[in-house]
Amino acid sequence: MNEVRDFNHLLGNQKQISQGIATGFDEVEEKIDRLRELMLKIEAYLIRNQGTNRDE
Repeated sequence: MNEVRDFNHLLGNQKQISQGIATGFDEVEEKIDRLRELMLKIEAYLIRNQGTNRDE
């Protein structure tokens, strides 16, 4: 009976670990999306202003 209890405990731990990993990946994905948006804004800014800051 102890083996079953121990197994179920390990199974529960594995599920919690898997959920934690999935949550971590979601957070990383959100950060990447925010960085992608910021880079697009920077790119758009640079394109708009590429001829205005030349020292010619």
